[in-house]
Amino acid sequence: MSRYVVTFFKNLVDSDGHPFKVAQEQIELAGDSPQAVVEAAIDRFTGTRHVHDWTIHADSFELAART
Repeated sequence: MSRYVVTFFKNLVDSDGHPFKVAQEQIELAGDSPQAVVEAAIDRFTGTRHVHDWTIHADSFELAART
């Protein structure tokens, strides 16, 4: 079983109009596949925020393997 970190981001624009990403939450999980880890991270992310759709609080996510 591998360990992964899933980071959820919100896209914002600074006062000069330059886009940047802000991390909303970082979740570390173990799983048999990257897809299973992403699904579990989305479930946890939506659960802690009490929403049904993760895109209400984030625009993207990144998955990284933990070594």
